[in-house]
Amino acid sequence: MSGKTDEENAANKDDDYDQPWKGLDIDKIVSIDFGSFGFAAAFCPVGVPSHLRPVQDWSDHRASAELNKNLAALLIDKETKETVAMGFEAEELYTKAQEKKEDDKYMYFAHFKPFLYSKDHLEKNVPVPAADGVSTLPLSELITKSLHAVMQHTLAYINGLNKLAGIAEISVKQIFWVLCVPAIWDEMSKEMMKFCARKAGMEHFELGSEPIVSTFYVMNAQGKEFRLRKNDKIMILDCGGGTIDAACIEIQSSSYDLSELHHGDGIRAGGLDVDRKFGELLAELLPTDIVSKVQTKQPAQWMRQRNEFVLAKFSVPFELDDWWNVPFCFGLNSILSRFRKKRKDPTYKNIKENIEKYEIADYLHAEHKNDDDEDDNKNNQQNQPQPEPTSKVSGAFSLGRANLKVKKQGWLYLHEDVFSKIMAFVHELFSHANVQGCEKVIVVGGFANSEYLKARLLKEFPDKTFLCPKQPHLAVVKGALYWICQRRKLKKTRANYSYGIAIDRRFKNDVDPEERKKILPGIGAVIENAFGTLVERNAEYEDGYTQTFDYWIPAGADHLEVFLYASEDSFCQFVFKENPEKKGVFDTLEKQKAGQRCFEVKRFIIPITNVSKERKQFQLTLEYRQNGINLSYKDPNTGDAQKVKIDTSTAVKKK
Repeated sequence: MSGKTDEENAANKDDDYDQPWKGLDIDKIVSIDFGSFGFAAAFCPVGVPSHLRPVQDWSDHRASAELNKNLAALLIDKETKETVAMGFEAEELYTKAQEKKEDDKYMYFAHFKPFLYSKDHLEKNVPVPAADGVSTLPLSELITKSLHAVMQHTLAYINGLNKLAGIAEISVKQIFWVLCVPAIWDEMSKEMMKFCARKAGMEHFELGSEPIVSTFYVMNAQGKEFRLRKNDKIMILDCGGGTIDAACIEIQSSSYDLSELHHGDGIRAGGLDVDRKFGELLAELLPTDIVSKVQTKQPAQWMRQRNEFVLAKFSVPFELDDWWNVPFCFGLNSILSRFRKKRKDPTYKNIKENIEKYEIADYLHAEHKNDDDEDDNKNNQQNQPQPEPTSKVSGAFSLGRANLKVKKQGWLYLHEDVFSKIMAFVHELFSHANVQGCEKVIVVGGFANSEYLKARLLKEFPDKTFLCPKQPHLAVVKGALYWICQRRKLKKTRANYSYGIAIDRRFKNDVDPEERKKILPGIGAVIENAFGTLVERNAEYEDGYTQTFDYWIPAGADHLEVFLYASEDSFCQFVFKENPEKKGVFDTLEKQKAGQRCFEVKRFIIPITNVSKERKQFQLTLEYRQNGINLSYKDPNTGDAQKVKIDTSTAVKKK
């Protein structure tokens, strides 16, 4: 017995929530934005996020220095499986090894975070293919190695500053970590991240939803500048390299207490899609033998070509009356230069003419046409995406002396595929009753640096106010430090899924379908495998909501099997649908119909040593937090509380 009252225990629990580092020897809080494009980190003294500093010195690469980020890439020794390098350095070493024909010693992985976004809840630890197309490593191993590399660099950077200031070095045990994850991740994706963090050596950490933590950055850094007030309803749109996530928030007080209006949501799309589109475009504009020669024989040059486009993409202005050039890498330029000097050879002239004649959809004049169209019904405008252009245009691209010249039509074309997905996603969000009142949309994330994205959002939703903080690509990593210190300000949160367990209950006449009725001796009509809801999708809960549920263990049972399920249906009634091959047999999970999909999240077996001739009560406790759920139960043998471990590391998906 602890001797403490319920009030004292509740107070201690509140302290642990407000200060999860309480009682620990913690010197710094470090946040990590594990993005699809790259990694970023920031740190602050315990409880003082206003004194935060971004982690720097990731690489000598220009993009790294400008963005305070490192590329999401790993170079692994094929024999030892040890990490050789991370980030831009890994990319540089691998491409040089390719040119020297020494790349068979290595496995190179880049932008592998999207593999965690999967509708298959139990098979997250998929084998991720390396750049050679043959080698693979389990996803959990790549995430663990990435987190370990970021952890080591961050610790070295902090201790480097401490040394300059004459302060003692700190160890990894003195750091409390905040790991940022997309809003669209399901429970098993979050559990895998937790598993990998522990394996990487992070003892003390929490997960934070990317759009939620960004909200805290905006509130603290630019809340007054953006004129955010009590009762404002806002949408945070986190636009990254691989995912677009959203949080819809209501400001409940002048001190910025918050509540979620809609569960966190998102799609797989982002800035990396534009980069891929440019690569495909080059392959169409230039002869195949030129592009393939640089890709295969000069991979370092092809890497630099990709980087040249990324820098051009983020610097091109939207109000563009002339060309905005994408410099060619040395590999492409040298080949084209040789053709240009051969005056009698028509190859260069043909390439130039083909580029100028290349036709694309005319999004520019479609824009002007929409400007002239009057729409008196704003609600209709809000719910209807802009129509696709019907005409095509040439002349959007031209071959310069050492670059590809791109007009505004060309830039619009390169962005349109991903823009159409983003606009459809935002239209869908605004279709929900709770979200329609969001008048301000705050755009953050690396892709928010694009003037074309911001302009397209304004065009699509003219009745909304769009705001973008300074350095939007660092809003997540900075916001995470404010969030962990102030997270009690998020008063209400909403779950992405309904969570429940399979239960047998009495049959309800005039409610339950007759084909599901089962007659059990001594009990009567029952429904088997009904969905016993623990948390309802999109319902409002306090962050940290806890509830205990009572169930019964059948008489004579020597073990108890418990299955936890997640459903996209807010009002899920049954775990299983009818087996399409066995009429009247209900044993199949719905995995196809959007909004009704149901997944097994966790199964665990509890052995019962003292078998009872009578049924016994069993208690299951669920704690729901914005960053994940925790399950525990009272051991039927000892009465002790036991936490359920959800381990995704062994669920490797077979090819």
